[in-house]
Amino acid sequence: VKFKRMSSALSMRGSSTSREVSHVPLSATNRTEQLRVFVGTCNMGNSEAEPLGAWIPDAAVSGYARSDIIAIGVQESTYKLKKGHVPLVSMIQERLGPDYAFIEQAVCGQIKLMIWARVEMVGPENMWSVDTSFKATGIGHVLRNKGGVAVALRYNYTRFAFVCAHLEAHEGREHAQRRDTSIYDIFSGCQVGERSLDLNSQFHHVFFFGDLNYRVEVPQLKHLDHKIVAKTVQGIAEQGRYADIICGDELLWHLAQQRILAGFVTGECAWPPTFKRVKGSRDGYNLKRVPSYCDRVLFKSLPGLESDLTLIEYEACDDFISSDHKPVRAQFVMKAIPDIETSLFATGTPHIQISNLRGAGLVLEYGGVHVEGLQTSDPYVTFYTIPPWAYQPPKGPSGKGAGKRQCTSVAKSTVNPVWDDVVDLEIKASDLNDVFLILKVVDQNNKLVDHDQSIGTVIFSLKRIMSETGEDEEHYFSEPIRWGGVCRGVLTGTLCLSYNDGAAAAASSPMGGINLMNKDRRSQSVGMGNRRSSLSNLLGGLSKLTKQASHLPQNTTIDDIRQSESSGMETL
Repeated sequence: VKFKRMSSALSMRGSSTSREVSHVPLSATNRTEQLRVFVGTCNMGNSEAEPLGAWIPDAAVSGYARSDIIAIGVQESTYKLKKGHVPLVSMIQERLGPDYAFIEQAVCGQIKLMIWARVEMVGPENMWSVDTSFKATGIGHVLRNKGGVAVALRYNYTRFAFVCAHLEAHEGREHAQRRDTSIYDIFSGCQVGERSLDLNSQFHHVFFFGDLNYRVEVPQLKHLDHKIVAKTVQGIAEQGRYADIICGDELLWHLAQQRILAGFVTGECAWPPTFKRVKGSRDGYNLKRVPSYCDRVLFKSLPGLESDLTLIEYEACDDFISSDHKPVRAQFVMKAIPDIETSLFATGTPHIQISNLRGAGLVLEYGGVHVEGLQTSDPYVTFYTIPPWAYQPPKGPSGKGAGKRQCTSVAKSTVNPVWDDVVDLEIKASDLNDVFLILKVVDQNNKLVDHDQSIGTVIFSLKRIMSETGEDEEHYFSEPIRWGGVCRGVLTGTLCLSYNDGAAAAASSPMGGINLMNKDRRSQSVGMGNRRSSLSNLLGGLSKLTKQASHLPQNTTIDDIRQSESSGMETL
């Protein structure tokens, strides 16, 4: 999706599902910059949230440890407004205070996801992009009583997404299976950012939360009456033996089996089950249902960035009494992604050679349902990067405009494809520390939908590849293919990263020359000869840049150069 420039950071509102809040050229982000992120979810039970302070505490919105970004997700959020009271968004804004600016919201029926950020973060010195989407999973996948909403953000150079869901209710494995299918539908159907990639494949970090409705099932008590099971689980909760309850949690079972949300993790539920509670009371359960951990927060990061996102708080809010659910909150510390220099500054251009690609056991199921007649496919592989500008398809024959995205040949009528192609990708970044390569497997002209259909993606951290194998060395891989959080086969092959124009002589840092412009890393080069070679090549590159810059308009920035390289617009 393309974003239009906007003159004011937060002045525009409307029905558009994607917009750029601000686009101002930046200096490089400090690599040590950290963001505090607050995520809260609450099934309001169609009642006004009371007390709000029990869910969003003072420490989250004031003081030295206050949150930088706040994401609030609610379900069953319609209720009769009391006289003199304000709507939910205004109520939360009052709770947060004037130090927070409202960024965006996404809505699907009674499911709402609202985002705020500290006021000083939305000034002209920072860059934001926002995109929203929703997917209904109610009856016929049309009714919006169940489903999910997504808000995708880019803050400077960090890309992250929030997804809030309300899944099918009720106990029993049939309902649990439908919840699994709904999660797949939400993650594959909420189209944000690059529309040809699923939500899990294009953001540094993804947060998934809401009333997921997964229940507690205790096999040892299965033969007993339902009310006896519910009362037994309540007794265990009253004793504080939460670990004994969570052993029967359906969500953790399905995560362990990788049936859903592959790559996601969650915190320990060291608190009583959040459902089904007694409205108006801090404690107690309505034993029509087995007490369960229906309300959850999960998260995932791209390969190599797992340590950049730290969960520092995860708890239920027992003092919140207006619903039969207890809300849940989680707080994270997120390391910001720095700016990435383009190859205009490098003495050589990085290239990735991809070969020996093989697929195995490609899954041709859609939403977890096997489709008859789709027992084979015509797959091929195509390529993307994060950030998107780091790889652009080669220019057309006339030298103008972007050509067709590079891809392999098509392997006919097979779920175990072999591709003999050798693909060479030119990467437009000299600093590969935060560049990620995406290999996407596609079924050509799928028989069910009569057009190319995504099978899944495999994502690589180029920093990790360089640290493990170095330059000009083949990196063998065997990775699961994932789409919508579901594993859909295995992809194997080799990657080889190299620099042209003699850059290898300058790339003698311990990371194999990942950032040729980084003074600290260059100083680690072994031997004065290598240092002189690096400096000579660097000066040559700067000389070429100076000549190129003399033909550019005054005040041209690196962001302007990137925009011109990608037809004047940048995807999220």
